[in-house]
Amino acid sequence: MRLLLLALLAGACNESRNNSNSGATSATNGGTTGGTTGTTGGTNGGTTGGPPMPATHDVVDPSLPSGIVAGFDAATPQAGALTVVYPDANVVLPHDLAPIDVQWNGSSGVYRVTFAVPTGDRLRGYVNSASWTPPAAEWSWLLDRAAGSTVTLTVDGGTASASGAVSGAVSSTGRPVVISHDDATGALFYFATTGDQITGDGTLERLQLGAQAADKYLNKSNDGGRCVGCHTLTRDGSRLAFSFLDFGGVGGALSLGDVDATNPTTSTAAASTPVGQSAFSPDGKRLVTSYQGKLTLRDGVTGAQIAAVTTSGPALYPDWSPDGAHLVFVRPSALCTLGGVPFGQDTIFVYGGSLVTLDVSGDTFSNEKVVLQAQGSENNYYPSWSPDGKLIAFTRNDGTTKSSWSLANSACAGKDGSGLSYDNPSATAWLLPATGGTPVALTNANGAPMHTNSWPKWGPKADGEYFWLSFSSTRPYGNVLAGANAHHQIWITAVKPGAMGDPSAPAVWFPFQDTTTKNHIGVWSIKVGDYTIP
Repeated sequence: MRLLLLALLAGACNESRNNSNSGATSATNGGTTGGTTGTTGGTNGGTTGGPPMPATHDVVDPSLPSGIVAGFDAATPQAGALTVVYPDANVVLPHDLAPIDVQWNGSSGVYRVTFAVPTGDRLRGYVNSASWTPPAAEWSWLLDRAAGSTVTLTVDGGTASASGAVSGAVSSTGRPVVISHDDATGALFYFATTGDQITGDGTLERLQLGAQAADKYLNKSNDGGRCVGCHTLTRDGSRLAFSFLDFGGVGGALSLGDVDATNPTTSTAAASTPVGQSAFSPDGKRLVTSYQGKLTLRDGVTGAQIAAVTTSGPALYPDWSPDGAHLVFVRPSALCTLGGVPFGQDTIFVYGGSLVTLDVSGDTFSNEKVVLQAQGSENNYYPSWSPDGKLIAFTRNDGTTKSSWSLANSACAGKDGSGLSYDNPSATAWLLPATGGTPVALTNANGAPMHTNSWPKWGPKADGEYFWLSFSSTRPYGNVLAGANAHHQIWITAVKPGAMGDPSAPAVWFPFQDTTTKNHIGVWSIKVGDYTIP
């Protein structure tokens, strides 16, 4: 693998491009967003300086009868005939999240979606299909009015006459949705793949919180027609490191440069500089890279080697603490010995991983400490330091399930893929105190088993009620990606710091990512273009 300065190894980081999922919908948010809006109720309160009077905003699809609002208001629906399939109950939404696509099952000719706020405010959408994405302005109004509270989401259905009268009315049960006061802020840079691991392709995309389309940050027009991935960002989000995929064991050329989706620039490190994964120091002046189990300290701008980082065993997947005083990495039980075609598996595959930290002072690394020792067949990998430095998120699999990619299971001599880190369906997200202790499974965020919950990455903010954690998952996304069409997408969960037990909430799909690509490694940035969010 060769080092560029702006990015890192792609072949290893592409989890599961093997399923083409040609039947997956191309819509990014499948709901209806058009229609007319009507408002009832006051907006400025009955007295000067008082709270706003409750208001109802109705968004009506223009194809529906003009009397549809009154028709639903006059109907008495039978509960339970409709079922909301997205979002999950008790999700926590950041205040700056883009509109979500409400999806449900059950058959009616016309539907009304209602978000009811405890203040009496309501946002209601009227559509003739089984999904609805609120218009951005109305969604922003709802998040403002509901911040810090739990809204109730319901869907009503029925048959509408030409005048809008509704008969045969049915409804879903109410579903609680928590709206946070906190903004998650910034943008996600994620690795988007198509096709399989051999013939497929990978690009880097950037999707800002609240935006309704991703920037194709590195794509065929500016990456030389090569597959890119395995990226890392500086803490301030101003610089990125990634690599290109080359087969034959050469790996990817590491690049570093400014984060500018309209004109990304790269500077290439010395030819054939070997790199697998990397992590910037908080100030971006240093970069630690990993290749074939060895860590190297490099200049964060040029990629030039400064010194080898000594460890007592193999080291993969480094991550730097936000205060710059510590480094965490994965120690596999043994490095993968090549058992087939070389594609970097000795640098990216982990069996029997433990988590290890080092203290950092200047350019000196010392005081190696095992903070999580693998027990039995456990495999712990992909560590990520929380923005307050107190927690390490990581991935764990059950040690027996094999990778979804059959070639990976035979890629290491003497191994059959049982418990392999790469694209393992049994992977789940966990938290560990940064100084060591008892790990906690993020059961609420992980949801149902066997959904490849992998690559946890923290949002940059550490000063709110919640931290925000992204991860890749193959769980269904409502009816948009369901059954055999479900594949890797980026999901986010709210993590309540200091909570006892599982501090996570059910996960929410990151709105408006591309559903036709398989998306991984959602690395957060607080910098969007030339503007850094405070």
